[in-house]
Amino acid sequence: MQKRTNQFQRYLNLFKNLKNWWVYPAHKFRLIRSYPVLFKLRNSVSLEVHKQTMNVFKEIIMDECYMKGLTELSPEMPLTILDVGANVGCYSLFMASRYPLARIIAFEPMKENYKFLSQNFQKNPDKNLVCENIAVFGQSGKITLKYIPQESFPTRASIFKYQSFWDEIEVPCLSLPDIFRKFGIFQIDLLKLDCEGAEYNILYSLPAEYFNKISQIVAEVHPGLTEKANIDELEKHLKKNGYETRTGSESVIWASRM
Repeated sequence: MQKRTNQFQRYLNLFKNLKNWWVYPAHKFRLIRSYPVLFKLRNSVSLEVHKQTMNVFKEIIMDECYMKGLTELSPEMPLTILDVGANVGCYSLFMASRYPLARIIAFEPMKENYKFLSQNFQKNPDKNLVCENIAVFGQSGKITLKYIPQESFPTRASIFKYQSFWDEIEVPCLSLPDIFRKFGIFQIDLLKLDCEGAEYNILYSLPAEYFNKISQIVAEVHPGLTEKANIDELEKHLKKNGYETRTGSESVIWASRM
């Protein structure tokens, strides 16, 4: 019964979030076979999805995996949203469809992903979208990421090396304080982190005064090897810095200012 309920909710979300919702079941049942798929989200937002990123689309649009613990935001407000680990832009464009007046700044370090992220943003010239081919970390400079070289759209470019066959690449990175300065940001309404282990360094090294400038955080948390590289310690740190928190079954943590 739970599986049926979840499946019903996924299709309800599909209908709610997409104008051309019928395209997904047409692909699922192979009535349409071509890729990429062009989805039309609400508020005139276009999103192109390739076969390799369809699972990301389903998690963000159909499961609404990052939305469940958020405090409601106003679609009438000119919000500032940061998407760290943007991949090809599914989350950024989903948020642009929900909050059409938002300024959304997306960061993606892998060139393959960034190419399609940039193309997706270019399909929506009337939205306030900016993307950067750069990582976010605790300090500005360069970091080494590990990734699976066979993946055409790397979804696990991580500071951790999970397997011996992963390759390494050095990429430029910016800290959150430098992002505030570079983009003239005074307040972040929502900070989304899906950066495969870098979330610890980003948040543990952030000066305390910057937490006052970030209203909400949603982070997918990836377990690491050090004592504080786990969701429990990260939750303690966020509570210490003035947030109410909630955790989800898929290692997601939500934090909002009290």
